[in-house]
This record gives sequence, structure tokens and C-alpha cells, in this order.
Amino acid sequence: MGDEGDRLEKAGLLYRKRCTKDRRSTYAVLTEARLEMQQKMWVVYSDGIAEDFGCQLDNGELKVIQPINR
Repeated sequence: MGDEGDRLEKAGLLYRKRCTKDRRSTYAVLTEARLEMQQKMWVVYSDGIAEDFGCQLDNGELKVIQPINR
């Protein structure tokens, strides 16, 4: 996972878990704090997506993706 994994782990957004079947492998497990952070970030991302791509969608398509913005 490298530096990015280290940064996310230090921030409490993931933790590493050893694979019980193959000790050479490690899983990155996302935490509840990651979900909270993702929800906060989505507000910013969704505005950018709407600004960049919203004008290309018709009303039906906008209705489909509206629940995602919540």
C-alpha cells in the first residue's frame, strides 16, 4: 500500500489486517471514520461533478443520480 496506505492508517481511515490463509498478504480494512470523511468529501466532489457534467444530462438522468448526492 505504500505511503498512501501509511497516511490513511495514521489518519484512522483504514487499518491493516493480515490474511489468515496467506501470511504474505495484508488487507486494507476501511474504518467507520473513513465513511464519515467520505460523506464530508462527497459534498465538494458532487458539486464539481454537477458543474462539469450536469449540463450534459437530461432531467431523467439527473433524477437517477440525485439520490447519490445525499
